[in-house]
Amino acid sequence: MTTIDELQTLIGETNEKSGFNEYANTPDEHKLHYLGSKLMLAAGELAEAQEEIRAGNGVNETYYTIDVPTKRLDKEQSTDEVIAQLLEEGHRGKPEGFPIELADAVIRIFGIAYEAGIDLPTAIEEKLAYNATRKFKHGKNF
Repeated sequence: MTTIDELQTLIGETNEKSGFNEYANTPDEHKLHYLGSKLMLAAGELAEAQEEIRAGNGVNETYYTIDVPTKRLDKEQSTDEVIAQLLEEGHRGKPEGFPIELADAVIRIFGIAYEAGIDLPTAIEEKLAYNATRKFKHGKNF
């Protein structure tokens, strides 16, 4: 099983390889704005999770979509034929659904922490320990 530390490192390194880690190259006076826009991308993933629920998809439902590359289309093949061929070649498609959008949000948050040099696993443990000392529902109705 992957630990949270390993997950944060894996996400951060994957983001670096994919060009999504620009914090180190961002001028100091723009770092907070950079992090702010990254936070909004994480919030956007949560909004996409909400849209999955609004669309009637189950909270445990993952489904797959296939975008057909235009270079794969020609005049003799329909889109359905190309999709069938892609599936035969082992393409599952892009995972979609509520669980995937939650995963996207976590990936974005872990990526932010990695870029900024935050030890997120330790921060999570610290916050959980504090939360264990709080009143039921923190003394509120919800």
